[in-house]
Amino acid sequence: MSNFIIKNNAIFKLGAVFFAICFLQLNILNAADQFNEATNILKQAHESGQTTLGMIILWGAVIAFPVMAFLGMFAGYKFAKQKADQEKDNKIIYWALFIGAIVGFVLYILIVSLVSYALTNDTGTIFDSISKFITGSLNKVN
Repeated sequence: MSNFIIKNNAIFKLGAVFFAICFLQLNILNAADQFNEATNILKQAHESGQTTLGMIILWGAVIAFPVMAFLGMFAGYKFAKQKADQEKDNKIIYWALFIGAIVGFVLYILIVSLVSYALTNDTGTIFDSISKFITGSLNKVN
């Protein structure tokens, strides 16, 4: 009879160990599923952050840089107007605006090219994005 109890006790211990291993495996699999959910959330946050940063850079290239060029042209107009009033020659204003527009456009191209090269090692990437952005915006208007 004592052999039967010892054998049953050993079987019971073996069964308890097997049950514990199965329970731990199920917990590990459940935890792995939770880690997958956390990983998916972090990946979505990463992609969302990249999209937001890309839109900030794109809007800066589309809006901020041209506004700075127009402000430079406006400052040139203001100084040319003062000089034209002193010399009583209005042609100075037109030449200053013309030269200011050309210089502003060239500076815009240079600055956007430098920013594009610094970010992507390609000077045309931002220009492609600007073109797609503007055509997409125009398509939404129609």
